[in-house]
Amino acid sequence: MPVVDCSDAPSERNDLTEEERELCSATAGFEGIIDQVLQKCYSVIETYGSVFNPANTRQFSMEHSVQKSTEELLSERGLYVIFRSLTKNCSTQIYKQALHSFFDFMKDTVFDSRTAMDSICRIASIFVNVNPRYAFPIFFNYAWENLQKVTTEESLKQEELNISTVWYYSLLCELLQRVRGDVVVEMKEQILPVLHVLLQFHCKDAFLRGVYALEGLLYSLTSVYSDMEEYYLNVNDQPFDKYLPIRNWAKTVKKKEVALTKDLLDAYMISSLKELQTPENLTETIMLKYTSIVQHCISGASSLMPFFDGELINVLESEFPRPLLPCTTMPKSVERLVAPGGSNLRRYVYEEIKKLALWMLEHRSNDTKNFSMIINTIKPLLLHNGIDPLQFTMRQTQHAMKKRILVNYDNYQLLKNFLSL
Repeated sequence: MPVVDCSDAPSERNDLTEEERELCSATAGFEGIIDQVLQKCYSVIETYGSVFNPANTRQFSMEHSVQKSTEELLSERGLYVIFRSLTKNCSTQIYKQALHSFFDFMKDTVFDSRTAMDSICRIASIFVNVNPRYAFPIFFNYAWENLQKVTTEESLKQEELNISTVWYYSLLCELLQRVRGDVVVEMKEQILPVLHVLLQFHCKDAFLRGVYALEGLLYSLTSVYSDMEEYYLNVNDQPFDKYLPIRNWAKTVKKKEVALTKDLLDAYMISSLKELQTPENLTETIMLKYTSIVQHCISGASSLMPFFDGELINVLESEFPRPLLPCTTMPKSVERLVAPGGSNLRRYVYEEIKKLALWMLEHRSNDTKNFSMIINTIKPLLLHNGIDPLQFTMRQTQHAMKKRILVNYDNYQLLKNFLSL
């Protein structure tokens, strides 16, 4: 059901029936209804935990998984469905009303609960996905300004952080992880300094979240994905002589996005590999930081990284030749990433990680965390080309669920037209 105030329609059209006029007049109450729904949602979030007291410096861990109750899981899922459905199916006026209402609730309330933090960060990213140029600066500037207030040179080196620092740090990471590539390019002067600070933290809980933000940025810059949230209702109504839908099915990678990807990889992945060339000078935690940066950079930018060069190896002997079947949605016209000197980037990373692994076997054979990270770095080098098995399974499940609900396109159109009435 489109959430749009149509109360002015009767004064602009003369072909409406009496029932249509009454319905248009009734839509004037949408703003009040939406406000009531949002207040109910905020009440649900408030049940997740108590409001944070700034005088409390208790440390807060994001590393360990939280065992949520069935009620919490269901209410979380319901919240996400409400905000996704509302933001993707309403007018700009209603969207801005909901966004500012949520922003006022968020900035006035900081909880000491992991569940509340996850919910608020996720809902903020939902608003950003629909209209990133409007919503992203609002949440991003708020989180960055507050993180600066609670961050010092000393806190960057701390092994554990207090609740307020983790709160704003997590919100920034969630926003950076999900923002669109073209918006990243437009706001790179603001985003890159913030990303640099996020990755300066020595706290493992923090930088392990920070590398996911880095991976998300690289993924957005290098991926082909559906991009219809902002334009669906308006663009698809145009006649075909002005708009051809098949030319706009997906967002393609632009030259500026490739250039920014190179800069990010040089600044973080290549520099981390250089630091790992002298592992004897690194503590286990700092080494974990650099190896995790390398791993997530590979996962984020893998769609632009050509497979290994060199002779192919047949694992299973066969009388038939094994064909090479590259599977990627990336157009051939998009520039691929190469290592310093122009060599194959995957092989370059592999050779550096191999040297580190050999050194570890000889000098730190008990460092299981870094060995696990090394293994997790080699795996995407061999297997990832824009999507990993977890993402594939998630999208496959979503597709199967949509098929079960909608059955076929004709039923979907019938359902959409019925709800529109």
